[in-house]
Amino acid sequence: MVACRHRLHCSLDAACATDQSEPLLLGAKISLRLEDPGQAKAKSEAVLHINPDDPQALNLQAQAYAAQGETEQALLVIEKAIPLTNDPLELYLLRADLLAAADGSQNLLTELKSIADQYPDEPLVLAPLAKAYAEAGDKTEAIQSAQQALRRSSGVLPLDEQAKLHHLLGRLLRDTGQLDQSIHQLSEAIRITPQSLDSYIELGLTQEERRQYEPALETYKKAISIYPTDARPYHQAGLLLKSSRDYPAAESMLRKAAERDPDNVEIHRQLAALVALNLVHSRQAVSTEI
Repeated sequence: MVACRHRLHCSLDAACATDQSEPLLLGAKISLRLEDPGQAKAKSEAVLHINPDDPQALNLQAQAYAAQGETEQALLVIEKAIPLTNDPLELYLLRADLLAAADGSQNLLTELKSIADQYPDEPLVLAPLAKAYAEAGDKTEAIQSAQQALRRSSGVLPLDEQAKLHHLLGRLLRDTGQLDQSIHQLSEAIRITPQSLDSYIELGLTQEERRQYEPALETYKKAISIYPTDARPYHQAGLLLKSSRDYPAAESMLRKAAERDPDNVEIHRQLAALVALNLVHSRQAVSTEI
């Protein structure tokens, strides 16, 4: 009878602890979303006073420390939380990011490869792994990891992350001379995120390499319509028009680029060369008419 009462008492204590912890954990999650790591840390610590081994609270506390730039404390909490967590993938990825911030991108690649050994088909691992491979200059592995991540991305990766992978793939495929595939990937990136100026620029450059000059010019014009105050699409359009020997139109585009980025020495140098070129052509035209 005493043992029975003891079990009932323990059960009630556990239920009470759960009732107290759940709103605190929810509050900590909300605080992190609202970019208030101080509140998140306070709420997670309150849960840990009730249960020092609560894996959710440890996870949230680690995220709060990381958000406050307290890397060493975050890493200590992560090491405690990992063996207590059923699926520590989120903690592994957070640890990799923290170690990379402290020791550099090469360390990130090592960490992500180790995580990928445990989660070989997980797009949440493969996506940052592809980026890390690209930054390390290993384009072949980067392409393979990005393709694998995209194949498994549905319902796992947010659309903007999928678009970033398409953009990365497009850039890597262009670098390796696979221009048709690059155009496809960059077009997908734009389809998902139509406001991505970088993808428009990269697509235009790839179309130029593919000798698709008119589509490239249309791509730059589309970018201009979306970002009329950014110099880059005007600059690229100007260079394309120059290579097509439409010097007056090229000068006009480069003037607009220079107006939007007045400190860009390269744009001003190219514009000066075009102005001189147009003057020569104008004099030649006048001489011919005479």
